Amino acid sequence: MSRADGAKFGHLVDGLQQRFDHPQTGVFSGQRECGHAVIVSGVFGVVVTAVIVDLVLAVIFAIVEAGFILQIDCPDLGSCRNNQYRDLTDDEFRNRIAERNIAALNGAIEGLPADRMRLHICWGNYEGPHSFDLPLLMIIDIAFKARIQAFSIEAANPRHDHEWEELKTFKIPSDKILIPGVIDSTTNFVEHPKLVAQRIGRYADIVGRERVIAGVDCGFGTAVRTDPIVADSIVWAKLKALGEGAAIASQRLWGSKAA
Repeated sequence: MSRADGAKFGHLVDGLQQRFDHPQTGVFSGQRECGHAVIVSGVFGVVVTAVIVDLVLAVIFAIVEAGFILQIDCPDLGSCRNNQYRDLTDDEFRNRIAERNIAALNGAIEGLPADRMRLHICWGNYEGPHSFDLPLLMIIDIAFKARIQAFSIEAANPRHDHEWEELKTFKIPSDKILIPGVIDSTTNFVEHPKLVAQRIGRYADIVGRERVIAGVDCGFGTAVRTDPIVADSIVWAKLKALGEGAAIASQRLWGSKAA
């Protein structure tokens, strides 16, 4: 897509204030084992990633210029550690893969306003053990190097729910906003609104009430399938609980009911 084509796209959706998800450049560099679309098969490295940046650059600019909030999906920082890159050490993954991909991302989004973008660290949107997930503190420092304001993290599923305590030991840059998942996107349990409020409060205590946005661990429809992981009716019930929990948290944090 050329910049001219991007302008046409922007004209069609001018004025819309919605979120648009786009895969990280690292996703495009060939994640066969992560289940993502493959453009380059079996070839990895800075040269390939740089070429892909050029390919998606016009699309990324068009999304933001059209009024959308751009969310960059980054399984290459999370779930791909224990599948595609399972033969690397943690240090090799951090230094060779994660640092490279964030550098490529920054090149792709150069010139775009940070407050119009989010980054989602994804450990794989599936119901499974997740016992080999990379701990948040082993990747969040590199993720924060992205010239992006808000960061979406999985914080509701049983493997990552505890990590709010560990974040208290980490100095989070003052210009960053956290979007913790406060409902799980892979189970049919409906979270109680009071639990949602508790989870929001944990992160507000860490970075301040102005720098927390309540979110979902991941998407409810990230794959086309005839048997969705979470039933449609339960999805709506979970989102209702999210809204009710956010209202409770707002009352506690601000002393007034949410508008």
